[in-house]
Amino acid sequence: MSSHLAKALWKARTEGGAIPVDEGSRPASAADAYAIQGEITALFDAEMVGWKLGATNQKTLDLLGFDRPFVGPLLSLHFHNQNDELAVYPEHGPKLETEFLVTLAADLPARNEPYTDDEVMAAVDSICPAFEIVGCRGDIAFGEAGLLLIADGAANVAVIPGEPTTTWREADLSDHPLRVEINGVEVATGSSNLLMWGNPYGAVAYLASHPQVAARGLRAGDRIMTGTCGGLIPLNPGDEASADFGVLGTVRLKVA
Repeated sequence: MSSHLAKALWKARTEGGAIPVDEGSRPASAADAYAIQGEITALFDAEMVGWKLGATNQKTLDLLGFDRPFVGPLLSLHFHNQNDELAVYPEHGPKLETEFLVTLAADLPARNEPYTDDEVMAAVDSICPAFEIVGCRGDIAFGEAGLLLIADGAANVAVIPGEPTTTWREADLSDHPLRVEINGVEVATGSSNLLMWGNPYGAVAYLASHPQVAARGLRAGDRIMTGTCGGLIPLNPGDEASADFGVLGTVRLKVA
């Protein structure tokens, strides 16, 4: 079942369409879901450039029925420039997440003792505003997809980074505000403290200790999407989105 599901999910991701979902086609456990996730990356020889976290606040955990945040690989072919016009498949129910994107300057190998914020900060090269588009490639509502989202690349559709900045060292990322506009209208405000760890550094520390990451570890150059700080915002064809992170800069995207 896993190979068939991995191929079907990848086909839907790259060509559109939604796969039929029933109890027999869902991963039976988190371990199964992560195995399928890894199989997709291996089957299609996709270049991995980092990681993402999902369900990083209690509201989303409750929505999806999870007891802890999930993780997934970020692949180079799903990174896009802010000037790109992005084509997304409406049948995947695309939603916009507004996040802090962390790029590492040093390795953070797995260890028994959790990393402190100071240790994570010492390993960071840059932080920038970023958008992630997420969606579900099954013919089921996002909130009902459960483990299928983990299997399906942790629901990633695309990542759109803003410009990296070094001013993050002077910013208080325990309560850093942001606001999001769609077509010139403010649709959300948020803050880094919406992450369950209170800041992006805690998200990176959690990722470093996650069993799915432990074998490889976090490496210098990895790009890490730390979780939404602006909710889940539906996206429609023709939408233009922007987010203002104050001293950390801005990020924008346009949907075809």
